[in-house]
Amino acid sequence: MRASRVQFLPQAIPFFAANRVFDRLAADFPQYSFHQPTPNPTNPSDKPAPWESPIVEAFKTHPNLDSLVQQRTTAAGAVLSYAEPTRLTEQGCLSCHSTPAAAPPTLLDIYGRENGFGWQLGSVVGAKVVSVPIHVVEQQARHDFRIVMAILGAIFGVMLLLLNALLEVFIIRPVRRIARAADAISLGDTELPEFDETSRDEIGALAQAFNRMRRSLVTAMSLLET
Repeated sequence: MRASRVQFLPQAIPFFAANRVFDRLAADFPQYSFHQPTPNPTNPSDKPAPWESPIVEAFKTHPNLDSLVQQRTTAAGAVLSYAEPTRLTEQGCLSCHSTPAAAPPTLLDIYGRENGFGWQLGSVVGAKVVSVPIHVVEQQARHDFRIVMAILGAIFGVMLLLLNALLEVFIIRPVRRIARAADAISLGDTELPEFDETSRDEIGALAQAFNRMRRSLVTAMSLLET
């Protein structure tokens, strides 16, 4: 009988915790799948599928590779996968993955002495892979596109209304007043007040020219009357 036993709790392992959390998320997002394939896993359920093995091998071959996107065809249709490497970066992980002799006895009781050992600090031991059907990605892209187009349409609509309001206030109304004044003067009404010439734009220049024309016309009419 062993004098002391270090208790092994699967819930304390990041692999186990991540899988349990994703299992809960999968209830709301069943289209997504998550797996952490490991060529030499403690838990046999973490062994990579045939299509996952090249992903893990790519991370091992290229240590600087931080992510990998892959598309594959399945019986259910095209699937898009995003993967990141799983690197052994904490010394404490070696207490369970260096040698069977160093592992907690309760871990050996659960998973045995054959798998999950011989890991090296700093090495790539597996990958984290999230997969989603292409139609879900395309559906999300179409949804986002419609939202963007709706926002752009609303912005252009507001800009168009604002532009029309500015044209009405600063161009159309002054031109209409000048046109009405010109029509009245052509009918002999010379008592109209002059237009404001403080504006420095084209409408102001037009008002100045109209006022000069009006004064010249009034002067000419006065000379004719005398």
